[in-house]
Amino acid sequence: MTHAVDLSLATLDQRRAELRAKVAELHDLRIASADADHIAETREAELLAAMTDESGAARAAADLVQTAEREVKALAIDLYRLDPSSKQVAPGVSIAVRVGVNIAPAEALRWATSHDMFLLPVTADLKAMEKFCLATTLPLDLAATVVETPTVRLASDLSAALEAAS
Repeated sequence: MTHAVDLSLATLDQRRAELRAKVAELHDLRIASADADHIAETREAELLAAMTDESGAARAAADLVQTAEREVKALAIDLYRLDPSSKQVAPGVSIAVRVGVNIAPAEALRWATSHDMFLLPVTADLKAMEKFCLATTLPLDLAATVVETPTVRLASDLSAALEAAS
């Protein structure tokens, strides 16, 4: 029986040694895992900071573009008003002019009614009146003002427009 007891003690010692080795291995794995987590968290924080910086830079660049476009449009309209002979005011920048008529609704209704040009119920179609005023060469007893409204068109590819101009 002593042999069996010795074998059991040897097995028990072997199991203890295996357990100690596994505990040591677990300890090492936990340290490695914690290190990897720390590295991942650090990189994630750095990446988030970089993305935030890049996102902020992109927003700032977009804001600068919008500001520059507003400035270009304002300058283009000013230039066109000073010299309306050309609607191409700069490379990639052109002016489109919308011609309209300002008519007070009450004045349009008065005029349409006095000329038997109304719809039922009695209303004045201001868009139709505008088209009529722009199309006719007849003198009208109507308080209407022709208005030209310039708008700026910017080329989507300013590189091509600037290259073509040089």
